[in-house]
Amino acid sequence: MKKTKIFTIFILFSITALAQEWNIQHEEPGGNRLRSVSMVTENIGYAAGENGKILKTTDGETWTDISLSTSTYIFSIHFIDANTGYIAGSGGMLKKTIDGGSNWVDQQIQTDKSLMCVSFLNQNLGFVVGRNGTILKTNDGGANWVNLTNLNFSKHINDVHIIDSDIIYLATDSSLGSDSLRKSTDGGQNWVSLQTNIDSPSPAVHFTDVDNGTIIGTLGRLSRTTDGGNNWQQQNSNTRWDLHSVSFIDNNNGYVTGHLGTIRKTTDGGLNWEAESSGTNNILYSVQMIGNSIYVVGTQSVVLKKVSESLSINENSISNKILIYPTITSGKIEVSTSLQQTSSSIKIINLHGKLVQSINLNLAKSKTITLNPTLQNGLYFVRISMNNSIISKKIILKK
Repeated sequence: MKKTKIFTIFILFSITALAQEWNIQHEEPGGNRLRSVSMVTENIGYAAGENGKILKTTDGETWTDISLSTSTYIFSIHFIDANTGYIAGSGGMLKKTIDGGSNWVDQQIQTDKSLMCVSFLNQNLGFVVGRNGTILKTNDGGANWVNLTNLNFSKHINDVHIIDSDIIYLATDSSLGSDSLRKSTDGGQNWVSLQTNIDSPSPAVHFTDVDNGTIIGTLGRLSRTTDGGNNWQQQNSNTRWDLHSVSFIDNNNGYVTGHLGTIRKTTDGGLNWEAESSGTNNILYSVQMIGNSIYVVGTQSVVLKKVSESLSINENSISNKILIYPTITSGKIEVSTSLQQTSSSIKIINLHGKLVQSINLNLAKSKTITLNPTLQNGLYFVRISMNNSIISKKIILKK
């Protein structure tokens, strides 16, 4: 009997310790569902959901209610920087703020369909997608929206992921594997269906670069591509619960979240998915990785946060052996190293955690990198993968 008690106490202690890895920063029992989270830095971000619910943090710890005075269901929120953001929701609702959510202005669009996801590549280029195949695009920061809805494609669209001005992916409600993901290579004018090996509705898709991406589905279904969507390999997510969101910080480190507090983590590109205890049974609708922080939101207005030291564990050992200069640049940076290296992956990531440029090269001694000329002025992270290590440096683009 004593051994049983000791064993039970040990199990409970282990579960508690695991749950404490995730900090519940905000929760309102009986409250609204938070459907989307958008962090622009590790400390500044927003979350939104049903009944016009919007929460804001400026310290990465406390969340302030800046909700709309409406019952509109907000399905998606996306901030480009600390002040400029968009919300999309039921009944064709699409709004923009330029003052950090204090005021919201309706966007002029011609649809009453529920809008499920809004996403921007930069200050100008953005997409909004939704019910009955609704696709809207702007090239001027929301001043004008073009309707790209294809009447021959009436599936509900749940998610849009923008790689660059040409390559865009759509995750849909289709139960057919060939229709659960669509891809455009001409900026959204035309779309082709991809066979993802997931025969279920797909709520989300995420790419870290032009080649590597992950799509999720119901009943724990998950599939990954390493060649830009041409071929997909099913992976074991280690759960049978429905998955709702996916986020990767690089090609190896990623999270998926879902039903009944489900959180799964991979550190090897999805070959293995490890269960993590969220400490809650709430449905977790949205996850975002940014820097060393991971944020998750869900029902009862719950906001979870975890700081993962493993994302930077290798950085300290080699960071001083890799230099980037100048740190304030007009368009070019010099990357130099004293390490012996045959190949490297350099990724430029904006403040929202979105990949905006990817370079593969042989980093021997010193290399000059020309930044994508379409990038807007601001702060960017330069993430370098080499020798099985990942480091991150900051630069400021000032043209």
